[in-house]
Amino acid sequence: MHLLNLIRTKTGTLHTALHTHPLLIHLTSKTITHETFTEIMTRFYGFHTGITNELKVNKFCQPYDDLFASTIDHLERDLALLQISLEDVDIYKPHKDLNTQEALWAYLYLLLGSSLGGKVIHKSLIENLSTYTSEYTFFQTSSNAPYTWKDFIVMLDKKTLNLNHEEIAAIAQSLFSGLYEWMKNK
Repeated sequence: MHLLNLIRTKTGTLHTALHTHPLLIHLTSKTITHETFTEIMTRFYGFHTGITNELKVNKFCQPYDDLFASTIDHLERDLALLQISLEDVDIYKPHKDLNTQEALWAYLYLLLGSSLGGKVIHKSLIENLSTYTSEYTFFQTSSNAPYTWKDFIVMLDKKTLNLNHEEIAAIAQSLFSGLYEWMKNK
């Protein structure tokens, strides 16, 4: 089984659960409010900052430093538009050790998949939230982003040949679970 299919199989239920999460479901609905959007963005920032802080200390993550920085930069710009002080945002503490190459690939799956979904959510937010403008990025990667979902798919099997695919899928599952809980229990 290709790694992409393995990860999708392991994370499928949690991925679907995120789409129907009591907080996140508002992102693509007319029920979204400025307050809910602000809460979601602070939680996303805290989650992704916690994960990237853990990963970026590893030398094998250096090729992805620009991607991590771009993600955090976009979230920080969105929070600045919302007038949220970064010092007021709680930072996620991962449940699992992320000092492995398997963890890197699991997180890239979640991160770049979020970027892909962000395009759909961005359009919905423009339609449904009067305070949301095209100035916001909501996980969209810019056209000059270091990596896209398409790049990830091409690289995934090639760059992970000598890694434990079951472990990548298990860590991806753990990250999805952690994101769900982080959105729920703050």
